[in-house]
Amino acid sequence: MAFTLLAPSFFLVCYLAVIHVNDFTWLAIMAVALPRLFQILSYSYEMLFILADFPMYKSRLKTVMELLEPSHKGESNHRQLEKRIRWDAINVDSNKVSLSSRDLLGALPKSGRFTLQGENGSGKTSLLLLLKLNKGESAFYLPAKHQLMFQVSHTSLSTGQLATSTLKELLEKLDSPIVLLDEWDANLDKRNTQSLSQLIEKLSLKKCVIESRHLRQH
Repeated sequence: MAFTLLAPSFFLVCYLAVIHVNDFTWLAIMAVALPRLFQILSYSYEMLFILADFPMYKSRLKTVMELLEPSHKGESNHRQLEKRIRWDAINVDSNKVSLSSRDLLGALPKSGRFTLQGENGSGKTSLLLLLKLNKGESAFYLPAKHQLMFQVSHTSLSTGQLATSTLKELLEKLDSPIVLLDEWDANLDKRNTQSLSQLIEKLSLKKCVIESRHLRQH
């Protein structure tokens, strides 16, 4: 990649060297200055990459700062999230205990799998965010789309493999007793969805898992 970026400059230097092949003074100056020239160009390209990634880093920093905001702002966020939730339109499916969507804000079982069911726009994501705000550090929220840094490399895996590896890492290392999964199956095919569902089922034996599922059109 670095050679590709520096290739135009390299060919320009070669062209100038051919033109001044008999000018030994010019060649001597270039021989001394060339390493520093390419170093400066390399730093310039790195700076361009940093500037290109700046919006992503800004977004991450904004998320961190929101978590560190004073409690009164947290209360404001709490009210805003509640307004987005259509409580009567969200059902909680579980084969362990019977809970309503509002019951989730109270004491939760130590383990079990609870699936939020409701049409798009009913506020399932807002409910998960409200639960995260309500439960604090005891809950881990995994959004549908994220750039969280897990140990696994993002670039070498497919969407299904990445999701599987992420959940496996959660299963092995997560300390939070409550796991909130937001549309974890949104971009997965049927085979990967079934495989991950089995992992979540295993996770729910040790933790309280509250999930929302992607509404698929049949």
